[in-house]
Amino acid sequence: MILSLSFVILDHVTMQARLNQDGQRIASQLKDGSLIIQDVAESQSPFAIRPEGGEIQSMVWVTSERLAIGTKDGHFSLWDAVTRQRLPDLPPAPTPVYPIAFSRDGKRFLSGGIRPKQRRLWKVGVKRMEELPTPKSLEDMLSNLSITSAAFSPDGNLLSLGTLQGEVGIWDLRKERWSAEPMNLDNKGVFSTVFSPDGKWLASGHLSGYVVLWDVERGRQFGPGLRVFAGGVSSLAFSADGKRLIAADRSGQNLAVVNVDPESWIERVCQVAQPTLSRQEWKRFMGDQAYPTTCSDQL
Repeated sequence: MILSLSFVILDHVTMQARLNQDGQRIASQLKDGSLIIQDVAESQSPFAIRPEGGEIQSMVWVTSERLAIGTKDGHFSLWDAVTRQRLPDLPPAPTPVYPIAFSRDGKRFLSGGIRPKQRRLWKVGVKRMEELPTPKSLEDMLSNLSITSAAFSPDGNLLSLGTLQGEVGIWDLRKERWSAEPMNLDNKGVFSTVFSPDGKWLASGHLSGYVVLWDVERGRQFGPGLRVFAGGVSSLAFSADGKRLIAADRSGQNLAVVNVDPESWIERVCQVAQPTLSRQEWKRFMGDQAYPTTCSDQL
């Protein structure tokens, strides 16, 4: 089931939008160069920010309450969405950085940028940022492809990557290898990847308007993709219980709430495939999930 929600953001044109970790707040970059934060469920007035340092290059939620904003001059500021105050700046980096994903503890982040050398993993030190060693296979992807989305798993051991070319991959930071080899699904850009609260699932949002669910342990797609918008998906967030996925479209003014628990996804497979699935078809869509004789009980 898909529940659609819409709301107007100050009647402005939105350049990009980012949901926080639990999908309860959304940050939207406006065409006039400012940024606003508003609660999705509560009717509070939006919180407007006009950061120093020029055009906004990146914005990423560090926690569900703290937002990091990277500007054209290569610096980034931290803001508290609850108190609506700017927080003390993080230590400087030796080169301009534009953070696109933070670990849950706020101690590591992945930076993006036009130049390959800007796409690096960093550690937040006491006095300055420290660049972390990058294994060659990961560096090749960071250097040769346009990284448009990334996310750390809740335990900080995995890093998901989405590209403008439509690839999705999961890198194991401890073992320094791919947990899920990068896979191209539809040649459309991937503008959001997010792990479920328990780390068992990854969701990716695509320019084609589709949301795809991934089985993290097995490193592969789980079931068919689900189209939630006619246009692209700009941001995703799991609910606290991990059973629902909140998606924002490119305008940031339309949201879709999707049931993503395995039972709902199995029902989805039965609806889009056949009332009766062969074992081969079931294996393709659902992997190691128990094979039913028919889908009739799911419909």
